[in-house]
Amino acid sequence: MTRASISPRWLLRLAVVAMGLLGIAWCGLVLVALPSAGAHQRVAGKIVLGDEFRTDDLDRVSADLKISDIDLVPNAGALRTLAIVAVRRAEDAIRQGRRAEIDGSLDDLAAALDRALAASPTDPFLWLARFWLTNIRNGFDAAHLPLLAASYRYGPREGWIGVRRNPLALAVFERLDAPLREAVVSEFVGLLNSGFEGMPDVFVNAGPPARHAILSALGGASETARLRLSRSLYQRGFDISVPGIVRPDTRPWSR
Repeated sequence: MTRASISPRWLLRLAVVAMGLLGIAWCGLVLVALPSAGAHQRVAGKIVLGDEFRTDDLDRVSADLKISDIDLVPNAGALRTLAIVAVRRAEDAIRQGRRAEIDGSLDDLAAALDRALAASPTDPFLWLARFWLTNIRNGFDAAHLPLLAASYRYGPREGWIGVRRNPLALAVFERLDAPLREAVVSEFVGLLNSGFEGMPDVFVNAGPPARHAILSALGGASETARLRLSRSLYQRGFDISVPGIVRPDTRPWSR
């Protein structure tokens, strides 16, 4: 029984726009100079971790990459960096409602992913980005699930990918086959066990079948992680039984 209702979000298009693929923390980081390929890769790393860049900085990174690292001396690392920058540029255009730029940013991302995946066909982040892009452009279809499955196949236990991938996978949990469902639930438990913030919100936003599967698998999480989840859910207004954790007494007269 819940003290507040849980409303599942089944429209993947809305879920991915709202959650973003890369937006975790916003640090207001401003780019000053990009003298080398190493600097480009550091920028990509900061983007993946959630640092924010101004739009003109991202445009300059993209242009600089195309000139210095890709057009003259193509390499997998530069192509991957360009794809990560393209993801952020597309995400920002969508989140900020810059309608005139959305289609162009998505086209740029598609082209960047084509080249990056051709050079790095086993990169789990790139497959996740392809899944995200395909659903943003075309709406969700079960035919897109192999893209998500490829991300899990090539990177099943990478937390920095999981915090972005798990909400997207849980949004379509009922459409997944049994092995992929197991991978998604296992990822949630692993992220919870590792102390990643935001997992209670991920749980709340999942549909009933996904929540049931997660609760059934929480025996694999530490007591500390389960207690943290239980308390966080209760603070959000949900009276949910987390395995092995005694729920707080909700009777006001007992306090």
